Order: sequence, then structure tokens, then C-alpha cells
Amino acid sequence: MSLNRIIYSGFIGGVLLLVTAFVVKGQNVNVFGCAHPYDWQLFMNPNAFDAVNNQGGKVLFIHLTSGDDGNGVNNKQYLAKEEGIKRGIRHMSNAFGSGSGIGSEMNHELIVVNNHSVDRYQYRNAIIYTLRLPTAKENGEGYEMHQFKSIQKLFNGENQELATIDNKSTYNGVDDLKTTLSEIIARETTDNDLLIYHLIDDDENENPTIHSDRLYTTKLFKEVAEASKFYLLNLYKSVSSKTEEANVQGTKLLNSFGAWGATCSGVSDSLFASDWNPENNSLIERQYYRTANPKGIDNENIALNKTTFSSSFETNSESKKAVDGDINSWWGANPHGEWWMVDLEDTYEVSRINLVNYFQSQRVYRYYIEASLDKENWQKIIDYSKNENTSTSAGATFHLDNEKCRYLKVTMTYHSQNVGVHINEFRAFGKKVNDTQVAISEQKTSIQLYPNPVKKGENLYVIAGNNKNSIIEIYSLTGSCVYQRVIEEETPVVNISLQTIRKGVYIFFIRENGRRKRELLIIK
Repeated sequence: MSLNRIIYSGFIGGVLLLVTAFVVKGQNVNVFGCAHPYDWQLFMNPNAFDAVNNQGGKVLFIHLTSGDDGNGVNNKQYLAKEEGIKRGIRHMSNAFGSGSGIGSEMNHELIVVNNHSVDRYQYRNAIIYTLRLPTAKENGEGYEMHQFKSIQKLFNGENQELATIDNKSTYNGVDDLKTTLSEIIARETTDNDLLIYHLIDDDENENPTIHSDRLYTTKLFKEVAEASKFYLLNLYKSVSSKTEEANVQGTKLLNSFGAWGATCSGVSDSLFASDWNPENNSLIERQYYRTANPKGIDNENIALNKTTFSSSFETNSESKKAVDGDINSWWGANPHGEWWMVDLEDTYEVSRINLVNYFQSQRVYRYYIEASLDKENWQKIIDYSKNENTSTSAGATFHLDNEKCRYLKVTMTYHSQNVGVHINEFRAFGKKVNDTQVAISEQKTSIQLYPNPVKKGENLYVIAGNNKNSIIEIYSLTGSCVYQRVIEEETPVVNISLQTIRKGVYIFFIRENGRRKRELLIIK
């Protein structure tokens, strides 16, 4: 686990303020769990294309069965489909911007995972695993070639073992298979990555006529996913989507057909029927899925198309381009030290930030990120000023402890190639804070607290004029309300006992008639 410890310091009212925060760094990893070699092409595109290209980050394509249709290794149909998979993924990778020039060679390894041999291929950020388990019939009955065994029967305990079609490995029970999948994912990820699983929907009311292999592949991956710290599930309709209206259009449709065409060429070049036919092609025009969020992960980009500012910008690289949703445009300025800021336009508890710098030509960027509720008082929440990693289309992702803010500002401190600084995309994720929870408003009317700093256990006196029916609240710097009181009497001085409030730095405010008066409170 990567953990950055950040200390903010400064003098407020003659008192040295030290606030410690913890930021956990992770990445987004898309995991496509496929029963058959064609599942992601037919049902999960254009999301697969976007995962490889627009969103960046590592992408895993894990294929459980070989698609052998009961033929085993005899006619090498499984190798033709694997060639199709590889061509489809290479096509998607090379269709991205200036992504070209590494040819058809893929980094191939035969690795051992949980004592099982598994083929692993890598092409840029896309990684392919093929387990080569036997394909079953739609009802879960296996083929005679494989002693009628299947994933469904292994999952339900009807079969105690399931061998790969090339007999290089045998899985002894469903737990053995689940452990292998878990170790594959653990090999490619960290505990703090956000894992986005793409699976065929196993709800037969949402996705009727689901193939047995697809149903039980999803059941397996769901159980594997439960061990993840941060994860989401995208659940796709399979062949049942053909009854829905076509909903993939324009460039996304072209991208999806491109990957499907490349897949089919790999099969046909190996002298098998390409599966390019009207029924399959109609599925390319449709992508229907729902998102499940078992752990309540914030997944809406709250910075998208919001108001932005910057200290300066280069021609055609205005600040708004960092939140336009296009990873191929950017805010640019120079020299080092320039800043960029977004107004989220409401107060949010921010749980995650993803920042993508310009990612061609092995560039290293450094920066720090600050947060504010009022655009005047800032706290450093992320310090990336010692970064040594080159930028990628995945960017850098940081998990936060629900940082309460409205404004986020990035100060760029370094670029390894020249004095220019660039942000291709800035993404923030979190939940909007109810107005009654906002700890600090933009209202600047002063109040008097005496004494301040005050010793724990002593009384605090609030001098704020006539404050009948106003509300007093004290918030920690993390946004937790530690004291609340309605002033019912008309009095110029309010007496507050601090017996139950811990030592620390707090925000004190009075709310009256919809307006807030605020002050910093220090309890020693």
C-alpha cells in the first residue's frame, strides 16, 4: 500500500497550526471477466475501447473458456479465437490518438498462478489472460470431449475437478479456480486501486436466456470482487440485448466494429468461419448495462464541465479543457509554478481525485493539490512534488478521507522536458454536502471568541451582538460537527462549556437568517 503523510503548517493568531492528513494513492483498473472469447467485443463495447483508450489505466481481459465448442485442441479453433482476441485489443490500443508503432508483437509469458499455468499477453496497458477451460452448452451440460464437465458443474459441486482443454492444468474444485482468479487480479493491482469489473448480468430477469458459462463466470468474479477494497460492477446484457433498440452510434459504433472486425480477421485468417454475420453484427450496435455499487464507491465525476480558472494559459489550451471529458485536450501554461483551479459549484465531500498530465514522450510532472470551501483559506491535501513516475493516460489517482470542499487547486511545480505544464484531465469524485452540513460559508462577518486559544475544560465566551434564534456550531477541520446549540434568549454574550470537546483546531460559526459568521477556534 502506498501511503503519503502530509503535514500542513502555518501561523494563525500567533499559534503554530499543524494538521496531519493521510492520502492513499491508487489507480483505476478495468477488469473484463469473460466466459467466452467474444464476450467483450459483442456485449461490452464501446466501454472496452474507452477503458483501453479514453480512461487510461490498466485493463485486464480475463477469458475463462477457450471457445472450443467441444472440439478440444484437435482443430485448433481455440487458437484462432485467441488470435482474434489479440488482434481486437491491438486494434483498440493503436486506434488511440498517436498510439502506434509497436507492431503485432505482444509480450507473452506462460506464468504460474496458484500452481496453475496461465498464458498472459500484454500490449501497452491492456493485459490478456486465457485459462482455456472447456466451453459448455447453453444449459451447462459439458461436451463429451470433456467428460460432460463445465464451469457450472464445478461451481455447484457436481464436478470435483475441471481440466483445461490442453491438459496443462486441472482445477480441483471451485475454490481452486476462485483463488487463481483472485491471484491473477492481485498480481496486476494494489489494495488501493479502484477495480471496475465488467461482467455479463447474472440476473435472469434483467438478462434472460443467459448462457450457463456466462452466468457462472459472473458468479465466480462477483465472489472474487468482494475481497476488493474499492470496486464497482458493470453488468451487461448478453444476447438478450438484441431485443433492445440500437444505442451505439457515431464514432463509438465505428470503434466497436473496428475491434470486432479485427477479431474476426484473426479467426478467418486461421481458416475458420469469422462469425461476422448479421446476428452478431446487430449486437455490436447495442450495449446495455447497469452499474452495481456494493461498497458505495463515489463514481460520478463532479468536476466534469464545471467552472475553471488558471493563473495563465497558452493559446487553445484554456483552463476548461482540463474538465471537458476529452483526454486528448489539455490546459497548458508556463513556466513551472502556474496554477489551475476548478469550482465544483457546491460543497462536496471528495473521496477521490484523478489527474492526467500530458502522457506522450516519457514526461515527469510534479504538483500539489489544495482544497478550499471559500476560495481564500486553502489546505494542501495532496503532495505529489517528489514524484518520479512518468505520466500515463491513467494519470495518478488519490483516495481521500471525504475532504469537504468546493474549490480544488493544482499548483504545477515541475515538468521534466521543458517549462510548460499541462493537465489533460482532472476528475473528482464525491457526494454533495447538504447545506446544513457546510462548516464554513463565504460570509466574512467577524465575531469575537474569548479567550482564543482556550484551554480544554474552560468556558468560551462568544460576543456577537443580538443573536436570538441563531445557531452556534463547531466543526473539526475534517468536517465533523462536535457542538451545536440554538440560542433561544436575546443576549450579547453566549457562554459555552468545552468539557466534552477534545484539544485541536476547529471552525466556529453562528448561523442566523441564512448567513454565517465564522472564526477559527483553538482548544489547547
